[in-house]
Amino acid sequence: MKRFLASMILFSFLIPSAGFGQLKSNQPAVNFKQFLKFGLNPIGLVSGSVFSPEKFQMQQSYSFIVSSFNGHAISQAMYLNTMRYKVSDPLTLSLQWGYLMNQPFSQLSGLSPNLPFRNGLFLSSAKLEYKLGNHTKFQMEFNRYPGGYYSPLMWDDR
Repeated sequence: MKRFLASMILFSFLIPSAGFGQLKSNQPAVNFKQFLKFGLNPIGLVSGSVFSPEKFQMQQSYSFIVSSFNGHAISQAMYLNTMRYKVSDPLTLSLQWGYLMNQPFSQLSGLSPNLPFRNGLFLSSAKLEYKLGNHTKFQMEFNRYPGGYYSPLMWDDR
């Protein structure tokens, strides 16, 4: 009985190894890079050069700050997302947005309702950049800085 059981186990391992995979030579080879991006049937604008993933970059960050001064504490948590899309070789479009989280340990949250970066979604910057050459570029940019952090003249004496 033991001999029969051992021969059946050995036989069950040998039979599958006798078979081998067959390659269909009439089928075209699959380009795995293209397959992972678009699947077997690329259709629409995604498969074209308009919305190509190689032209898109995205960076994300999360920061948390805790500070105390004069017997008061303040805390802030912020998620920031920067997206860049290269429309063509000289033209790049950038967008930076963020979400300011609630201030769980802050004692100053109710003092100033007109703070520029309150809780919620905000647009930090948007930029359109056109490179004319190696050393020349045309750039249109929108930035939103908190009060007191930026002055175009670098010194705000008003």
